[in-house]
Amino acid sequence: MDDEQLFSEIIRFECKFPILFSKCYTTEFASMYYNEENPDLYDANHTRFFDYSEIDEAKLATITSFYKEKNISPRIYQFVAPKTPAYARFEALLSKCGYTLILYNDSQYYVLKEKKTGAHSSYNSLTFKRLQHLDEGILRLYKQKHKGDDEGYRKRALIMKSGCCDFFAGYNDKNEPVVIGAVEYIDNVCRLNDIYTDLNFRNRGYCRALLRYLLENYDATRGNLFYLDTDNPIAAKIYMENGFEPIKKQVNFLVAYQL
Repeated sequence: MDDEQLFSEIIRFECKFPILFSKCYTTEFASMYYNEENPDLYDANHTRFFDYSEIDEAKLATITSFYKEKNISPRIYQFVAPKTPAYARFEALLSKCGYTLILYNDSQYYVLKEKKTGAHSSYNSLTFKRLQHLDEGILRLYKQKHKGDDEGYRKRALIMKSGCCDFFAGYNDKNEPVVIGAVEYIDNVCRLNDIYTDLNFRNRGYCRALLRYLLENYDATRGNLFYLDTDNPIAAKIYMENGFEPIKKQVNFLVAYQL
């Protein structure tokens, strides 16, 4: 597949992903995701429009009311093309209707093109485990990653219940988890996500060890496409050293919400 096709497959995966942990209510113009047990999780409660260029005030009011009736702040996740007339109209409509907009465009998708594996039996003295359940040690790392918030941990627990996620942790000689990561999969697409190293154990090659472990011991290519995204140039260098290549497509992701 060329970059355009790869990008389309990735966007399709990203748009389908919330069905792993939320109910999806579909209209002729949008998918509205809702998780009754976790109304405060943004990723579990939001809307994606099929074609934002066709959204008017009435359609926007429909999704706004859907969430407000459930005492949830309306939130929209949308891949967009800035600097186009369609986006300008959409942006103006959202602003007019009281939405706050945040545009993210600093992330890059990387696709595994070639598995670069080799002798690495010690894995920097870490012991890797595939976990069925998350424990207090993993919660500590998620809170560290999200500056005290447990949202990421709760979301990961929901995803694991779906059966479409494998979660891994690397443990040191004191049996402490020091690096974590997950592989999520839908149909023939896999995504590497939530890679994180304990702040107290940085610069020891643990991220490299986890990545090498996954590529050597896990069927990361169970599908036709294995990818990840990052906005961290240091992490990107590690991924490229291990066979990932960037897609030459700009990622523009809009989050719009009402308080």
